[in-house]
Amino acid sequence: MESDPRDHTLLSKLPGREGQPTRILVVEDNPGDYRLIAECFRESIQRMPAEITNAATLTDALAILSNRETDIVLLDLSLPDSFGLDTFRSINKIAPKLPIVVLSGNENEDLAAEIVKLGAQDSLSKDFLGSPVAAPLIRRTVRHAIERKSAHETLKAMQMQLIQAEKLEGIGRLAAGVAHEVRNPLARVLLGIEYLQGGIEADDPNLPIVLERMASAVDRADTILRGMLDFASDRGLTLENTDVNALLTSSLLLLEHELKSKGINVAREFEEGLPTVSMDSRKMEQVIINLVMNSIHAMEGRDKRELTIKTSSEVIEGIESNQGARTREHLRSGDRVVSISIKDTGGGIPKESLANIWDPFFTTKPTGIGTGLGLSVTRKIMDLHQGQITLVNTEDGAIATISIKTGKFEP
Repeated sequence: MESDPRDHTLLSKLPGREGQPTRILVVEDNPGDYRLIAECFRESIQRMPAEITNAATLTDALAILSNRETDIVLLDLSLPDSFGLDTFRSINKIAPKLPIVVLSGNENEDLAAEIVKLGAQDSLSKDFLGSPVAAPLIRRTVRHAIERKSAHETLKAMQMQLIQAEKLEGIGRLAAGVAHEVRNPLARVLLGIEYLQGGIEADDPNLPIVLERMASAVDRADTILRGMLDFASDRGLTLENTDVNALLTSSLLLLEHELKSKGINVAREFEEGLPTVSMDSRKMEQVIINLVMNSIHAMEGRDKRELTIKTSSEVIEGIESNQGARTREHLRSGDRVVSISIKDTGGGIPKESLANIWDPFFTTKPTGIGTGLGLSVTRKIMDLHQGQITLVNTEDGAIATISIKTGKFEP
């Protein structure tokens, strides 16, 4: 294999570290294999220095990553204190933004391929060590791994920006309704103040009622405003155990004015005792609001305006995987999921549009209403949660269903 000149130069072009040594952590317990790996960078070191550090155990590797900046990890899966998937997950958890190249022997090649699916940048068989192709191959692999990880992190940041931009549009749609919902409890507080200004008598039987109504109004306004602020917050994916029914209740509170003003009847069929789900509640609230707002728009001008929101928990059966998902871990038979379905009577989606509804900037709404990002962003959020979303027509409308696996996952 001929040496690529870029294999000697690109290593020093990491963002913010141009011209400085690339910091490589080789997690390998076999001294002979480590020496052969280090030798692969000898020619590169002559032209431009690289800092190569060895860790013989997972414990040592985690200590190094916790206390020393590193640019890439070359990871042997079989260590004295760890093996296989656990080794990768431990490294990836403490340094999720680092590119990782898995080193494996013949007996671990299938495992290495599986770990690449879980997020490692590449895998290399150690059988090539000591051969004439070893040096250019490993340097090229390191270069490509750094490039791919950098591109992936850039793309992820852009996706988060897109999600936030779509959320800001949602805030604009909700603002008038939220203002109305806050104005009502404030009016109740003002009425209470006027009553109290008329004079307070110790034996007034209405006094406790007035004060209770004022406190209730303040609580309602506070709940609405806190919900709006939480919804507007800009942050990365923050997972927490979430009560899905409670999340739906708070989301519908933000939409209450929109639903009432459009004359939409809402039926809630929430299953009791649902297991909590690990999710980013604010981003999932964005999904719910997007889907409900789509239903509201679809039912405008129709005689029958009914929205049914249902939650349930079930074990998936009869599928191998979600072929349409773009996640590392698809939903499979045997997974327990919590599902939210949102059914409307809006007439459904035109058949000619069904194939394009997930495309960015595609919309069936009139010009000036929406950006066409709602469903594409909704699907992206579901992908981030390794979940599933479907949208199908019914006899008199459409039903959107989102499903998320119970238990923890690694984003």
